[in-house]
Amino acid sequence: MLVISLPLGLVFLVSRAQRQPPQLNPNLNGGHTEGLFLFGGVRDWDMDTKTLAVRFIPHYCYSPSHDQCVHIPFDVLFFKDMDALGIGGFNESSAVLAFREATGHVADHGRFDQFNLEVPESPRSGQDNDGGLESDAMYPFDWYEVRMLFGATLPDLNTTVPIVEASIFNYLATLWRYDLRNQQIEFNSHATKINLHIRLSRTVVVKISALLILILNWVVTVGIVYMVIASTAGRRHPPDGFDIVALPFAALFALPQVRSVMPGDPPFGCLLDFIGIIPNLTLIAVSGTVLLVVRVHRAKLHHKIQPE
Repeated sequence: MLVISLPLGLVFLVSRAQRQPPQLNPNLNGGHTEGLFLFGGVRDWDMDTKTLAVRFIPHYCYSPSHDQCVHIPFDVLFFKDMDALGIGGFNESSAVLAFREATGHVADHGRFDQFNLEVPESPRSGQDNDGGLESDAMYPFDWYEVRMLFGATLPDLNTTVPIVEASIFNYLATLWRYDLRNQQIEFNSHATKINLHIRLSRTVVVKISALLILILNWVVTVGIVYMVIASTAGRRHPPDGFDIVALPFAALFALPQVRSVMPGDPPFGCLLDFIGIIPNLTLIAVSGTVLLVVRVHRAKLHHKIQPE
């Protein structure tokens, strides 16, 4: 088992550590080979507030080659969501980043400006929630999505600078996988704005771990139920005394602790609880009670037939 799990763990850690440099992919951005590139990284996903913390470092790419993506050689303002639409004109005060201005033009010396965002989960209608799988009650098969619209202009607020692509370098985290999808919004055959969709889903490791814990709890439950049936209705003679009665009641306290180690700490009441810990505890509680009653009854009968 160790021989199998150790290589898998090392592969998972190495894949998480890989960071590709910013590079345009013409197959993803409609064939555009020059423009602004948002190179981002996910900082945190808050399950309580359903908010994604993400950081973007803007570059300017002159060609699909990764060595042609450099820091932006001119001042540019970045806008987000409704401000990026520019309806009624752009407002400099609403820019999420005034590139180079925020750092006193030190970007010329190799430092990159960046902007940090706290993006809440996108609201959904009944038509595009794919059966409700965005709810954490579907753990570990739940998923979530955040959306961001970005636009950029020169400091004059009249000249739009095309944003042609974005990427996330840390797309695989300990508990989550982040899949980014770019959608260019084009006017006059030029990609002027970009709409980003980041989908968050549990990693394969989380799904396997949760299912293994579910199976483990059921194995323990079935074993205890079998022991009770064999001790009460079967012909097997259990050990004397009441020590065996304590086993089901000990499991009542042990199984919730096993459930609590599920990665991601899912809230109680998710789907796995209704097919796992809730029926597990019910069966064990009933089995333990039946075993206790039978043992007490047999002890009384044994005491009555004892000679004076």
